[in-house]
Amino acid sequence: MWAAVLRRAAVDWVLYNGHTTPKLSKLGHDAHSWIFLEEDVELKDSSSFASVCASLNVEVVAMRERIASVTEEEARRLRGLDFDDDDC
Repeated sequence: MWAAVLRRAAVDWVLYNGHTTPKLSKLGHDAHSWIFLEEDVELKDSSSFASVCASLNVEVVAMRERIASVTEEEARRLRGLDFDDDDC
């Protein structure tokens, strides 16, 4: 489940951060805040980015770097895994 949460946050950040539609822009902004602005040392919240990474046994810095390298094309393909958008 946490891997799907990370994937969705990456998709939201890549596709919607700075979007012209306010609702989508908020999704992108929220994803950005969760991924990139959260303090790494705060592991008390089990839904924090750092806690999710720890539960998946991946380094926070490595995951942030990987998410930052996701292209729009990759994000659209990943979004299709969540919502089966390829059939639309």
